[in-house]
Amino acid sequence: MAKKYFLTESQIDEAGKILLPPAQLPDGRESINLRFHSGGLSDYLGKRVSDIIFDFSLWEKSGPVILGSWARGDLCPKSDIDMLFCGDEEVTKKITDELSQNGVKIRYRMPKDPNDWTVGVLPFDILALFDAKGLTEEAEAKLVFQRSKIGKNLKTHRRNILNEIKKERESRSLRYDSIANFLEPNIKYGAGGLRDLQQGRITLQLFPEKFESIGRAELVLKYYHDFFLTIRQKLHLLGGQDILLAHFQEEISKWFGYKNKTDFMGQVELGLSRVSFYSDWMIAMAFGKRPDKKFETCDEALKVLAKQPDVLMQFEVRQKLADLPKLSAKGFRKYFQVKMGEGFFDSLFRSRIIDRIIPNLYPVFGLVQHDHYHRYSVDAHTLQCLKNICRIFRNKKYLLGMKEIFSSLKKEDWEVLLWSSIYHDIGKGSGKPHEIYGAELTESDFKKFGLGKALTEEVSWVVRNHLVLSQFAFRQNLRSPLVWQKLSEKGVVERRLVRLAAFTALDIYSTNADAWNPWKATLINDVVKVMQGKQTKVYLDFLRRAKNKKINLLPEFISGIDPMVVENIGPEKLLADYLVVAKAKIDLEPLVVKTHRIWIRFHRKTDRPGIFFELVEKLFNSGFNIQHAFVQTFSGLGVYDWFEVKTSVETGRIKKILEQKIPSKSLPMVKFSKVEIVSSDEKEIVVSFRGLDQPGVLVNAAKALTEVGLTINWARVLTWGRQFDDVFGVTDPKKRSSEELLANLKIICQQKREI
Repeated sequence: MAKKYFLTESQIDEAGKILLPPAQLPDGRESINLRFHSGGLSDYLGKRVSDIIFDFSLWEKSGPVILGSWARGDLCPKSDIDMLFCGDEEVTKKITDELSQNGVKIRYRMPKDPNDWTVGVLPFDILALFDAKGLTEEAEAKLVFQRSKIGKNLKTHRRNILNEIKKERESRSLRYDSIANFLEPNIKYGAGGLRDLQQGRITLQLFPEKFESIGRAELVLKYYHDFFLTIRQKLHLLGGQDILLAHFQEEISKWFGYKNKTDFMGQVELGLSRVSFYSDWMIAMAFGKRPDKKFETCDEALKVLAKQPDVLMQFEVRQKLADLPKLSAKGFRKYFQVKMGEGFFDSLFRSRIIDRIIPNLYPVFGLVQHDHYHRYSVDAHTLQCLKNICRIFRNKKYLLGMKEIFSSLKKEDWEVLLWSSIYHDIGKGSGKPHEIYGAELTESDFKKFGLGKALTEEVSWVVRNHLVLSQFAFRQNLRSPLVWQKLSEKGVVERRLVRLAAFTALDIYSTNADAWNPWKATLINDVVKVMQGKQTKVYLDFLRRAKNKKINLLPEFISGIDPMVVENIGPEKLLADYLVVAKAKIDLEPLVVKTHRIWIRFHRKTDRPGIFFELVEKLFNSGFNIQHAFVQTFSGLGVYDWFEVKTSVETGRIKKILEQKIPSKSLPMVKFSKVEIVSSDEKEIVVSFRGLDQPGVLVNAAKALTEVGLTINWARVLTWGRQFDDVFGVTDPKKRSSEELLANLKIICQQKREI
């Protein structure tokens, strides 16, 4: 029976003892000569595979040549074993079967033409021969001969290999999502992983004339080769594959000696970013040549990046950063514009000139947020925000459902969005609330940069409040005046409202594009529409006027007064009436207010059961047709009810009619299309009556509630066209169940009315 794995349990334990973390914690300093133990484990694994081969009596006749990770000294416990056999075909078949039976994942080939091993193979197979090693003298001699033949036609081969590398990278970038690669990176195939690293080093080897002075790039690749190989080997020993899954991150970070997995993953992400950059540059260099544009200052560097933002120019800038005189952000501002495009913003980050200009960005490079929502490291998310701003600027429909808001933005709004993108998450990892710390950094940096008071205030405000709209739009009742008040107190009005809505959508989409959907777009648009609505503006104006006049409105009144009343009565008249009611010692006379409609206010200093029915009955008996009613009792004020009525009576006579004693009328038969209990808890029951508008609906509903023995605490009575919707908040002194109450209500409605 075939084995699943070529190592025994004891050999796995021994491998774990061989692979030790370096004595010094890897911190990204490639110039420090850390002693990694990945090579020792690779040698051990290679010896175990060799033992299986050497146990086969005729193994030498197979002409074994080792390729790939085994030949390079990069073997991991779960690596595929790549080999070429240049000897006897029958012996080769037996030996490869033996390896498979012993749990070795063998991948092998035999030359189609023994005299030319390049016949019928892909460029990568030719490339593999450069690092290959023969396990016998004869196999090694044949290998050396083939290498010499390849060397004679090296220019053709290396160009084919380079084209193949380019195609493979493009294909791999589609298969291995670079977004997912941030949280749980594929340490081999993901962007900046071991495959990219290997291809960078191959390019150096194939095109030495292109890389005469490359600074520390080669050293960077060597450092991260050892670091990533060690991680991959440890992953395999723990039972993993090539993806650095979250549950392995904690254990491996402790094994290395990091304080926490955030520090460890920060180093991993930083390394992936650096390897991705340098390998991209090396391949671009192999196809092209170094730019000859000269620059001596950051301003000149930005100018050349603006004209040529590709990886070749990014490398030139990155190499010279330490020697460039620092540019003020004020000088940077002329380049930091939405019209510059995605490529330019990408070049700012990949060349690392961005954190040269804004040093407070440096700590968030590689900072990963471990949750199911964020899909990028902080620096990558910041760059993603900038790129998406460019895309939206070009196409206002780019972000689903947000065209209207983004189309309304002006030049200064786009600039605020750009700077807010840089600073909104800059405070992460500090241990403080990142939005508060980010706003503080904005203010201190902008002061140093000399960017001006207006821009400083607007950007720091967005940074400080960039989470607010999500909290309110997705978790609060947007029809609640308390929500309007809270948003207004935070300054979420006028241009700031629109900017914050735009930035909130941008932030969500740039954090995780999959999290953006029509529902969120609708909610964010709703916030803008509600806060820009006439009713909201009048209500907020009412609160502002009260504050300016130093009128201390009761909190209960602020939360309880219906915005429709404020809108229809008007802030000044309502404030004047509030002062009268607040000072009243006894019941006040009815107040009649005529706007484009007629409204009547009733006041009773003390509430008691049945008052609402009495008031409604009085209006009904007086011949007034009630359109809307807002009924509320406020502690300290008493009963404070507003009714909108339809009547042909002149306004001046309404008050006199209400003061008269009017005989009761018999109530008309009405039909409620629906009576239901909307909600019920220990404090309150909400009852709704609906149907076609008809004379006497409100007085009949009020009487039904009174006859059942319910106390009416508040009411919202609305008539829309031919429909009415009367909602009451009531309490039941008898504490009956909702089912019993509804049954009693329906019985009364059926006895005296229709339902």
